[in-house]
Amino acid sequence: MRKLILTLLAGILLTGCGGNDPDAVAEGDRLPPADDPVAWAGRVCSALSLLSASSGPALDPNNPAASKDALARSWADTEQRIGESLRGLDAAGPSPIQGGDDTARQLRDALNGLRGAFADARTELDGIDPKDPAALATRLAAIKTRLDVAHASSALSSMGDNAALNEAVKQASSCAVTAR
Repeated sequence: MRKLILTLLAGILLTGCGGNDPDAVAEGDRLPPADDPVAWAGRVCSALSLLSASSGPALDPNNPAASKDALARSWADTEQRIGESLRGLDAAGPSPIQGGDDTARQLRDALNGLRGAFADARTELDGIDPKDPAALATRLAAIKTRLDVAHASSALSSMGDNAALNEAVKQASSCAVTAR
């Protein structure tokens, strides 16, 4: 059985989740008490919900240059959302759950790795000549493979063994959106 945290993050990255989040931490918000595990888990899930997948770039096989630009914008947007999620994890504060800070650190490490992978992908994409559709297709396939590998190897599979954290995640309303 997949670990709950891995399932949450994978669900957010791949399918996204919706709208208004009651556990979101906005600048200047008063946070629930530091000893409330469900509130803390909710803030972590809210931070991760910032990664909600967009509909993706509109690619036009008849216009490789426009498709390349759309991909670059999409990957830049993903990098930005990862940065926002990292700031949200910081705003969640210290965990009242034993081992929760370790999980948050693992999430930060994984997100930083993914952000770097998207930055590298954009850099490589910049060097592709859109006037050479065969090279564009070949290199894009290789880039996608590297992004998939970066996501799969981002140490997310080592999370989710903390029963108290998993229980708090199950109870937090912002986590319920993706824990289906």
